[in-house]
Amino acid sequence: CVAGTSGNGLDKAVSSWKIQNMLESLKEHKISIGKAAEECGLSLWEMLDIAKEDNVDWTGYSKEDLERDLEVLGGKA
Repeated sequence: CVAGTSGNGLDKAVSSWKIQNMLESLKEHKISIGKAAEECGLSLWEMLDIAKEDNVDWTGYSKEDLERDLEVLGGKA
């Protein structure tokens, strides 16, 4: 049935757009990874895999944060 096939193509396009939109929000730290997964209808693990594939830093944890934490931990050792 052609209508069903067309709907599947449209559904895939909408899903792909939604995922890309959520990845942009993740990059800007406007949304959590859990919320992004929910909005896309994906599991948290699926969204984590997609974010990893696209090299999206969703943690908001910078190199400077790491260096500061290592200094703090090093001072307590």
